[in-house]
Amino acid sequence: MSSNTASALPSARTSGPAGWLHGIGDKLSEMPLGQRIIASLLAVALVAGGIFAALQLAKPTLAPLFTGLSSTDAAAVVEQLNSAGVEYELQDGGTTILVPDEAVYDQRLSAAAAGLPSGGGTGYSLLDEVGITSSEFQQDTTYKRALEGELAATISQMDGVEQASVKLAMPAETVFASEQGTPTASVFVSSPRGDLNNQQVQAIVHLASASVEGMEPTDVAVVDSTGKVLSAVGEGLVDLTGGDGERSAAVTANVQKVLDNLVGAGNSTVAATVATTRSTSEMVSEQFSTPEGGVQALTEQTSSEDYTGGGAPAGTGVLGPDNVANTGANTAGSGEFTSESDARTNAVDKTTTSTTTPAGDVERQTVAVAVDAAAAGGLTNEQIIGLVSTAAGIDEVRGDTVTVEIIPFSTAGAAEAQQAIEAAEAAEAAAAQDALIRDVIIYGLVAAMLLVGFVVWMILRRRRTVETLEDLGETAPAPAVLDRSTGPDTGQMPVIMPEPATQALSAVPPPVAPALLPEGPSASQKVHHAAQTDPAKTAEMMRAMMEAKELA
Repeated sequence: MSSNTASALPSARTSGPAGWLHGIGDKLSEMPLGQRIIASLLAVALVAGGIFAALQLAKPTLAPLFTGLSSTDAAAVVEQLNSAGVEYELQDGGTTILVPDEAVYDQRLSAAAAGLPSGGGTGYSLLDEVGITSSEFQQDTTYKRALEGELAATISQMDGVEQASVKLAMPAETVFASEQGTPTASVFVSSPRGDLNNQQVQAIVHLASASVEGMEPTDVAVVDSTGKVLSAVGEGLVDLTGGDGERSAAVTANVQKVLDNLVGAGNSTVAATVATTRSTSEMVSEQFSTPEGGVQALTEQTSSEDYTGGGAPAGTGVLGPDNVANTGANTAGSGEFTSESDARTNAVDKTTTSTTTPAGDVERQTVAVAVDAAAAGGLTNEQIIGLVSTAAGIDEVRGDTVTVEIIPFSTAGAAEAQQAIEAAEAAEAAAAQDALIRDVIIYGLVAAMLLVGFVVWMILRRRRTVETLEDLGETAPAPAVLDRSTGPDTGQMPVIMPEPATQALSAVPPPVAPALLPEGPSASQKVHHAAQTDPAKTAEMMRAMMEAKELA
């Protein structure tokens, strides 16, 4: 009986990956065409995402080995990496070399052992090539080139500076101090962000001036890669506070903010102009005053001289009216006299004032304001001028001026402006909606992919469990039925008969009492037998039994 039943049962499917694929094929064939297409697309997306993730995970993480290399040093380092078989990547026009993260320190040590980077033959390494037969001109020129290279290398290490080049103009020494020239320096800097702040420019200026004897900070010119002059010779830092344009914009914004809160947005117009100094100037003044407590003598000197002599001799004297000597003149004089003189130096207070005006200092500010008469209400010009003067920092002593006019504004472009604002808001809302829809679609696809993956995993897990149970020869027990031919009325014990489980067993002869059926090996006996013959399969059988209990 058991052999007929076993032959009538469907054959167990092949276990393993082939069985899984066969089961997936059966499930797909049962789906409608639309669902099969969606499932196929999701499966392709899952495979592509897995491949992309695998490639990204397999790609090594790169880290900078050297940055800011010259072409000569970059070629030497690349040649060394090729000989060592290390992968690399060039960036920033070949000035930056990236290698795998785990090889950075080893390759840096190898490059240092080979004398790389050498700086492209610049800096003080040039002095090693100067021979004893070099002329004085060659020695001076080599020293200047070495100093330029060292300054350029030092400036290049500053934060925000990608490359730097320094040129020095050093006059020849002379024994005449009055004819000795002043050295100057020109610094070219390249910044990846395109701008340097005032503190960085100041550091470059002072670094260059302090490296050359006799050079002042005002003798250094700094120019960036965009052609903007950051420091000029004789002037120092240019546009110390951001330039006239930025200052004017800042003043305009401050005043406009005050007026918008006062009369409403769109009811006022502000135009501010800030003029700043372009060069550094210095003025020295001296002032003398009387000391407190009156005039005080610092030094006093008195001198006296006495002269003694006889009278004028006879025949001498002053000529008379007829050019005849008046012999009677001075005949009675004694010939003695006294000369006295006094010298006195008084103390005074002296005040010396030295005023230095740096480049970028405000020379003059002018602010023009127009206010709509309809929005001004009871405001007067004096009230608005007071607010504007305070907001703009007006200094009347310096010559700053403020002009305010309360006039009716034209409303011709108000409607067009409102339409433009509404159109901009509508476009912004549409863009936000498109972004939201795009995000929803992306997240929906990801969720669908995860859901399909979960469903496929559940199907494969259930099919694997069923196939394992079929391999073990176990089936679910058939529901029992009560045999009405026996019972209390007949005086016999009732017998519980199993009901046919499947249609394949319909041709089996009528069941008999369970006591007459041959008993097959139980599940515990099969596990015990497998443990003795095939220990590897024992674990699979026990796992299948546990999964069958979970699914039940």
